[in-house]
This record gives sequence, structure tokens and C-alpha cells, in this order.
Amino acid sequence: MGHYYEYLKERIAAYPGSVEGHIFYLPEIYRLLSNLIKATELSTGERCLILTSLGYFLTPNDIISEDIHGPSGYMDDLYIGCFSLNLIVQAHGSQLLQQYWLGESPMMEVLEYCLNKTTQDMGVLLSSEVLAFAGLVV
Repeated sequence: MGHYYEYLKERIAAYPGSVEGHIFYLPEIYRLLSNLIKATELSTGERCLILTSLGYFLTPNDIISEDIHGPSGYMDDLYIGCFSLNLIVQAHGSQLLQQYWLGESPMMEVLEYCLNKTTQDMGVLLSSEVLAFAGLVV
């Protein structure tokens, strides 16, 4: 887990020019998903949700490609991660996730900020397309 987390941090930091603030939280969201998979409280379906999110992070040709769009290409990855974590919060409360959060900023503030910002930036149509691509149509 540490290797990909570090890779994300380095890759985002290495982009020249400006990077949207919420994109900098991507490594922390990835790390939370990776740590949360260990939670015994999760159902099989919730584990599948987390594993789907982690798989989306690794998909090279997803809906918004990092290779084409630079750091903005991580927006869909961040959206999928936050969307999935939000479903877990709805089912278990934030305390479960808080046990696995290693970020410096308050976890729920980060989660809400990133989910709202990515949803706003992508719009409803693209957000739906991302969910459908990941197999998470609700």
C-alpha cells in the first residue's frame, strides 16, 4: 500500500503549474480505502465497494485520464473513492473510518469537501458516467 500512496503523492507534486486543492487529498483517500479494507465491521458488499474503488485508482484508461488531463485526471478517482467512503459513513458512521484515517486534516471535512468539489467540477452527467464505468450505478 505504501508504494502506491507515495507514488500518488510524488506524481501530484511533480505536475508543473497549478493543481486544484482537492486533488492533493487523493493519496489520503487512497490510504484510507486501503486501510479500511481491514475493518471487520464491513459486509462483503462493502468490501467489494472498497475494492472496486481501489481498482478504479489503478485503471489506466478510466473516464478522465491523468495522462491526458494531468492532475485534473485524478478527479474521477477521487470522486469514486469519496463516493464509496460516503456510503460506508452512511452505514456505519464516521467513527469507523476515523479509526483508519492517517491524514492531518479532519477526515469528515476532507471527505465532504472532496466529494462536493469533484461532483461540482464533473457535473451530474459525468459523475453518473464515472459510477457506471466502475459498476457502481445507484
